[in-house]
Amino acid sequence: MIPVKPVIEADLLIVGGGIGGLMAGIAAGKAGCKNVVIMEKCHARRSGSGATGNDHFNCYIPSYHGDDIEPVFKETMQSLVGQLKEPSLMHKFLEKSFELVQMWDAWGVNMRPTGDWECKGHALPGKPRAFLKYDGSDQKKVLVREAKAVGVKFYNHHPVVELARVGDRIAGALAVDISTEQPAFVPVRAKTVLLATGLTHRLYMNASTPGFMFNTGHCPNCAGGQGLGWRVGARMVNMEFPYTHAGPKYLQRCGKATWIGVYRYPDGKPIGPFATKSDPQYGDVTSDIWNSVFEDVMRKGTGPAYMDCSDATDEQMAYMRWAMTGEGLTALLTYMEKEGIDPQKHGVEFMRYEPILHGRGLDVSDEGETSVPGLFAAGDLVGNGGCGIALAAYLGWEGGMAAAAQAATVDFQPAEETESIRKRMELLSSFMDRPEGADWKDANMALQQIMSDYAPAGPAKVRSETLLNAGRDYLKQLRHSAERQMGATCSHTLMRAAEVLDLMDCGEAIMNAALARQETRANHVRSSPSPTRSLRTSSSPWALKAMRSSPAGAPSASRFPASSEKAGNAPAAFPARQKPPPRRAFPPLRNHTLGAAMSAPATPALCRQIAFFALGPLLCFSLKDLPPLEGMNPDGMVCLAGCAWLMLWWMTEVLPLPVTSLMAVPIFGFLGVMAPDKVFATIGHPAMMLIFGATIIVGVWKESNLIERYAYWCFNLPFVRGNPVRMVLIFTFGAGVMSAIAPNIPLTILFISIAVAIGKSCNLAPDNNMMRSLCTLSAIAPALGGVGTPLGGAPNIVVIAIVATVLGHDITFWEWSALGMPLVFVTLFACFAITALLFPVGKAGKGFSMPEGYLKKKIEALGPVSAHEHAAIWIMVVALVLWCSGPQIFSALGLEEEARMMTAPVIAVLMGASAFLVPIRRDRESGRLIFAMNWDQAVRNIGWGIIVLQIGAIAFGQVLLKGGVDKWMAQCIQMLLGDIHGLLVWFALVFITGFFSQIIMSLAVIPLMLPITAGLAGIYGFDPLLACISVGFVSNLTTMFPFSSVPVAAVIAGSEGYAQPKDFIISGFLNTTIVTVITFGLCWLVGPMVL
Repeated sequence: MIPVKPVIEADLLIVGGGIGGLMAGIAAGKAGCKNVVIMEKCHARRSGSGATGNDHFNCYIPSYHGDDIEPVFKETMQSLVGQLKEPSLMHKFLEKSFELVQMWDAWGVNMRPTGDWECKGHALPGKPRAFLKYDGSDQKKVLVREAKAVGVKFYNHHPVVELARVGDRIAGALAVDISTEQPAFVPVRAKTVLLATGLTHRLYMNASTPGFMFNTGHCPNCAGGQGLGWRVGARMVNMEFPYTHAGPKYLQRCGKATWIGVYRYPDGKPIGPFATKSDPQYGDVTSDIWNSVFEDVMRKGTGPAYMDCSDATDEQMAYMRWAMTGEGLTALLTYMEKEGIDPQKHGVEFMRYEPILHGRGLDVSDEGETSVPGLFAAGDLVGNGGCGIALAAYLGWEGGMAAAAQAATVDFQPAEETESIRKRMELLSSFMDRPEGADWKDANMALQQIMSDYAPAGPAKVRSETLLNAGRDYLKQLRHSAERQMGATCSHTLMRAAEVLDLMDCGEAIMNAALARQETRANHVRSSPSPTRSLRTSSSPWALKAMRSSPAGAPSASRFPASSEKAGNAPAAFPARQKPPPRRAFPPLRNHTLGAAMSAPATPALCRQIAFFALGPLLCFSLKDLPPLEGMNPDGMVCLAGCAWLMLWWMTEVLPLPVTSLMAVPIFGFLGVMAPDKVFATIGHPAMMLIFGATIIVGVWKESNLIERYAYWCFNLPFVRGNPVRMVLIFTFGAGVMSAIAPNIPLTILFISIAVAIGKSCNLAPDNNMMRSLCTLSAIAPALGGVGTPLGGAPNIVVIAIVATVLGHDITFWEWSALGMPLVFVTLFACFAITALLFPVGKAGKGFSMPEGYLKKKIEALGPVSAHEHAAIWIMVVALVLWCSGPQIFSALGLEEEARMMTAPVIAVLMGASAFLVPIRRDRESGRLIFAMNWDQAVRNIGWGIIVLQIGAIAFGQVLLKGGVDKWMAQCIQMLLGDIHGLLVWFALVFITGFFSQIIMSLAVIPLMLPITAGLAGIYGFDPLLACISVGFVSNLTTMFPFSSVPVAAVIAGSEGYAQPKDFIISGFLNTTIVTVITFGLCWLVGPMVL
């Protein structure tokens, strides 16, 4: 029998000396609790996942985020931190979070490394950033010092292996002193107990190095703490949803958001649509939205996926290395430095790690108390409110305060005399009596194999009743073998053996919860999923209750429902102890870099990229010295050569489109057809000013969350609510009409997220026609609606600019909208009809049932309409009025000079600037006014890529005109077409442009097609302005393929498996065919009455 030390008494016993445990100790000490004990299996100065540091702290800071907490709360709930969490608890956490930040800052944790509060990363562009960037490298040192200052007693190297209940109440625990080679039991009587053991690793097979259990993204010593609460009957939550982190392959380290780079395919193309260049403000959130991205590219053979930091500046890389140090990634930095891996030169392969219990476990109240009186919990083992440093700090603080208050009202109970403590002492002593017994590693690896085979979690991992029951049988047999065969030789191996027992309890809880949840949700995928009774605890679709634990004290054999004997499972043989295999050399990261990919055999994509890159200048220099062709000006061939180079690179996208546009400066300058200063002068073009002003106006809508409110309001209209056909109709017009005044891509991301939420809340399968309709419409409806006004998308601005260059006509906002808005309503109705024919949902909506009050609760979660939203509405309303009738209003007032100034670009700049002058609230701390838009918000909303693209597009059109190339091309087409009616030529141009835009991005098609259209109009006698507008309209129809349409790519990436690419091809083809006919007819018949 292992020796037993004298009983220790504690008013509050804290199990675990991580962030949550230390904060609980400090809080209890400050509350006047005189006998607070922290027991830690390692050393509190360097234990837990926060030991090496951290660089992001989830919080709401009024002076940074503004007076309204709701946008930050909403962003937090939609983040990986907020998923599956209790909304009320999370709201209280955010309300308290800044107070915690100020505490840490005052204690000496560097919460303002840049001199002020600054939030970065972990958010989509345009969304509130809810994570404070800080330097947590010394956080454990600071918190230990503060805990000691209030009298907390530390028992380092004292893991707690069992809890004790007397009656209904927690009474204490059993610890093991492992500070020496030979262990000793330490019984503890405690009035209250707070569990803060952290997340749980080592449950599933290691994803990158199966033979190395301790190569984990977080601290591998955190293992099975949830099992302590499970055994005393504490209620568990969300155990069926193990979490998966991502990061570098082979040397597993979390902190992917700390990297400043872009996820790319081996050929260098971005994997997701959300980032094309390194951005320290947001990072690449592709893997947060497309959770299976790393597995998908491997399964499809298009991988691996690389983190590419090659375009990051030296300053950004220095910042990234500093942040990695604060995050605790020093081992990774040291390894890369030793192996000569430079993230600016070598891409690093990323992967999804094995499932862990992070923010899955004990169900606690807002004060941190579990369902067992006197037992509290804080940190990553909490299932409804724990995930990350900030939540650990909050629950630790609240739990410490509540536990201290409760301890003053209860007496000590003889915990050491309980049956649970006695049995655990006997079991662990038996391990020490078998020094030659089976190794704990064998038991741990057997458990990992069972969990990975029978309760898998993640993309393409399916669970079923038969698999889970078989897994429970094997787990039961493994436990039986382990308890009778496992041995220990010293304190360290005894601690590991006790961890394995805790891990088995966690595995049991996962399987029981997975059996109870028969639906598919998150990374819990059930075969033949069917709806189950709602297990939700609140209005949040993510706040889900898992299978409850069995009553405390139930015999071990009765934990499982009896499984079918006819399954014929043979007894699981517990592996005999064997000599471990020779340790394999750690695969160097250098072998998994973009550099290595470049040295590998050339892929067809790489060959095409190199070929087209070289073909551009070759084509140019082959053409430039040829004599001018008939119809060209004397320098026509030189102009054609330069335009051919640019057009080839635009069409093949060997470089990003804006980068190719910048190449107009050296190409045209070198050829002598347009001086660089003339190219640069296009920056002052009126179309550029329209972009500046319009994107700021729309940015106010995005920053205020007004677009999101509008979407949910549409779906909650009384005549729509619950009716699937009307929901599809309002989805079509809601997305389309809003797209007329807002950019397509943010709307697409918003509406596909709504579609996915509807699919999950209604338990819809991917092949359900309701989901097929919503997914395709998420991309197609915004594309159709984008033609409504000049604000609807980048192609519209480019069309207006090139028409001004080619025809000398400045299209007004009214002229465009007078044709565009009727076209939007007609084509959206046609789109709805096509969708209804392709994917009929039926009057009753077979397989569809919207949860009662779902949309209403979504709107309520946004809170009342804020002053920011009111400002956004009025700025847009005034802008629309001025755009449509500004000159007439000023003329009626006798202001003729001002009326002539009221052009679309001037109004855009005027109303965009007004956003900086409209106050929406006062800052609480400084008393300064906060306006509807600030410069940082403007910078992130201005379409810089569109502006750069405009430089090349406008220069391209001017060079075509200078050389007479447009007239020559029109003559060539005339020779091919012969003497046919001009209307047929016009229709052919519209039709060709519509389908040409499906395979080449519209921004590359427009500069080519508009000059040709204008030239042919002069030859065949149809209206050049109306023809150019109609061609511009159909260029928005990029709805078939993800390689030419960012909205389609965003839908497929963000649909979590719901979107089916074949649906876009079929629906996109039919919509393109019908819409080109409608567009031509409207411009031909109605256009002359408007223009």
